[in-house]
Amino acid sequence: MGVETPKHKLKVCLVTISLAGGGAERSTAVLSQMLASKGYDVTLATVVNAVDYPFSGKHYSIGSGKNSFGIFTTMGRLLRFREFLKKEQFDLIIDNRSRPDTIKESIYSGFLYKGFKVLYVVRSFKLDTYFPKSAKMAGKLVKRAVGIVGVSKAIAAEVSKKYSTDKTHHIYNPVPLADIENQAQKASIQGKFIMAYGRMVDSVKNYSLLIEAYSKSELPAKGIELHLMGDGPDRSLLEFKADDAGLTKMVRFFPFNPNPYPQVKAALCTVLTSHYEGFPRAVIESLALGTPVVSVDCQSGPAEIIQNGINGLLVPNYDVTALAQALNNLIFDQALLDSTSANARASVAHLDTAVIAEKWDALIQKLV
Repeated sequence: MGVETPKHKLKVCLVTISLAGGGAERSTAVLSQMLASKGYDVTLATVVNAVDYPFSGKHYSIGSGKNSFGIFTTMGRLLRFREFLKKEQFDLIIDNRSRPDTIKESIYSGFLYKGFKVLYVVRSFKLDTYFPKSAKMAGKLVKRAVGIVGVSKAIAAEVSKKYSTDKTHHIYNPVPLADIENQAQKASIQGKFIMAYGRMVDSVKNYSLLIEAYSKSELPAKGIELHLMGDGPDRSLLEFKADDAGLTKMVRFFPFNPNPYPQVKAALCTVLTSHYEGFPRAVIESLALGTPVVSVDCQSGPAEIIQNGINGLLVPNYDVTALAQALNNLIFDQALLDSTSANARASVAHLDTAVIAEKWDALIQKLV
């Protein structure tokens, strides 16, 4: 019997802004763990050297602790990154960064990635954050890519339509069910509250809508608090809005926490009010912990996750009255609250990392 030749262990480089702060960064860290579990040799290359989330594989820092890309201060780093890519000879580069800057992307696509197979990930329905503003450069990026992954069906369809390409695929963001359940046990949270968590950027998350709807609901009068968790430039603005609504004692602000899960698990429900999303981690993580979600029907993600009346409630975006009423309906209808809580975990079982890892593995094998 002949000796079987060992299979080549595919080398994959995941490029991302950082491994700290937001849902896209957490998703990239989880992707590294999934690919490592499937036998890939994984390297994470980060623009900003910041790490909050556990990851698998090696870590290469393209930049420093600052998100600075001045042409003179960064050229040396980019040249070193190019030499690193050539030395490592990756079989595939998976780029998870936001990519709106035309000049920067001409450097990445036309120089740094030249000669490599590149797969781009689009994590928001707002495509102009993931493609260069220049239509010509965006077209080049699509042409040079071996594939483009949208993290929702709606994103993949929109990319296909806008850029007239058949290179798109959709693979949902995963949720590590067992892992976040274990992390949720690390603290005990008391009290009756609803919550939202994510970056305090109101032009994206629209927490102003949530504060207004909460103020118009029956929750404050019944002693049910609103907890907002996260850091960002609009925290002071949102604190002012809560104060102005007379809710200083009822709306509580918490800093970013890489382990929000004890608080999410203890919440009566979580709420999402974004202007736009991709495939929001806050929604799938909440459901994975048995906490139902009240969400606006923004593009994209919530409508692909939430089954209205089954694992949460879905309301039209920007409708304060509908959102306030949905909060009342869920929180004060004990039968509805119990049933949506009971259904929550099973509704995201198809998003477990083991399932999503298989989809990534199949796609990479096809492309490489």
